[in-house]
Amino acid sequence: MAAAKLRHTELLALATCVAAPIIGGYVLHYVRDFLSRPSEGLVSTFNVTLFVLAAELRPAMKLMEMIKQRSLHLQKLVHREMLDPNINKMMDIEQLNRKIDQLEGLIEELRLSIVRLQSGREDVVSGVREGVRADVEALNRTLSPTL
Repeated sequence: MAAAKLRHTELLALATCVAAPIIGGYVLHYVRDFLSRPSEGLVSTFNVTLFVLAAELRPAMKLMEMIKQRSLHLQKLVHREMLDPNINKMMDIEQLNRKIDQLEGLIEELRLSIVRLQSGREDVVSGVREGVRADVEALNRTLSPTL
């Protein structure tokens, strides 16, 4: 958005630089008729034309420079795409790396959950053994004297 506004401003400034000398030349040509006769030598058609051409040199050079810079920019873009076709692949690799990091984090969470479940299962098993041991020992005592 800002680049488009900047480009528009540059073109407007260039158009103004081109139009101003032309308008100035036209005004000089028009005013020449209202001046006294001795001024005919100072404000002649040749002098007005020379003024306009000299004033247009700088905007013409700026226009050429802008065209050159734009061409160099476009060439840089084209060559970058030609020389490095892996730009899109690099983006894909970055996305894959992020996805791998997410999956590694998920695997770590699952591993910790399994460890917690195993320790919880061992606690449950030991709790059941302790609870049943008293009953098993009581049954063993009642059955032992009869044998």
